[in-house]
Amino acid sequence: MKNEKIYVHDRLSRIICYDMQGNVIYIIDAKGAGPGEYTNVNAFVVNEQNGELVIFDNFRQSLLYYNADNGAYIKMQKLGKPDPTAMASLRGVYYYDNRYHNNYANDTTLYYSLLISKDGTCMEQRYFPHNEAESSYHFTPGQPFSYNDSVLYYCKAFDSVVYELSPEGLKALYEIELPNPLPFSKIEDKADEWNLMKSEHSIGLEKICRCNDLLYFQFSKDGFLQLGLYDLAQKKQIYCGKRLTDKVGKSVPVFRLIDGVYKGKFWGIITPETVDYALSEEPNKDYPDIIRNYNPDTDNPIIAFYNVAK
Repeated sequence: MKNEKIYVHDRLSRIICYDMQGNVIYIIDAKGAGPGEYTNVNAFVVNEQNGELVIFDNFRQSLLYYNADNGAYIKMQKLGKPDPTAMASLRGVYYYDNRYHNNYANDTTLYYSLLISKDGTCMEQRYFPHNEAESSYHFTPGQPFSYNDSVLYYCKAFDSVVYELSPEGLKALYEIELPNPLPFSKIEDKADEWNLMKSEHSIGLEKICRCNDLLYFQFSKDGFLQLGLYDLAQKKQIYCGKRLTDKVGKSVPVFRLIDGVYKGKFWGIITPETVDYALSEEPNKDYPDIIRNYNPDTDNPIIAFYNVAK
């Protein structure tokens, strides 16, 4: 969500740009092998300073640039390395979450989990040297970057420290003490990913959002996505609860209620699956009209904004 626009990467590998009223401004739907086309959208960012939307295509090892206002194709630029698992942009600078180095085994300058680049291709800053066991363990990470208005947070995989990023580097802000954190021996043993997600260990700290004095975060434990709320002013946790209901034989959506902070409000995308599930489970609940009249088969996702009392 940038420049009064909402950018959504959907399941069809499209980028859909909405205005703040939910109207579609444009759609980037360019799967293919020709000019301006991509094999897949492995990650994307909006560079506000340059007015560009940048897609990383892992298969073509390339960055594809589009006009962030109208979706028009601009250019393609090779990115042979790194091979990022996620990317972000703030004040014209690019940030890459670089979990693995399999594709450039001989280039030790890129054996770092966080890389920072001013032009998108030349890496000027490097943080968190790779641990070989972690780098060779292909665990599916959560989203390590979180936008909070003009602030960008980063949390490295399997870590509990939250960092604020800037073109000058990074600084540690918070350390979140999760219950029964995953021991590093599980990573070294390359334990089965699904078994880890269902285990009693906390894993995958992600989605760090701060609005006023309320800190929101997510992690997995016992087969559930857990959401936490911490009051920074009172220095105490005020909520931690499960957000995934596991029922045999039923398609279960994951409830990620908060996706970021925009103009002093939490915001989140409510998917059609989530609405359908909520209405079927609690049909008599006092939902707002936009939920009550929603058609999960045809309507777009809902962007919800939440006020936080000071």
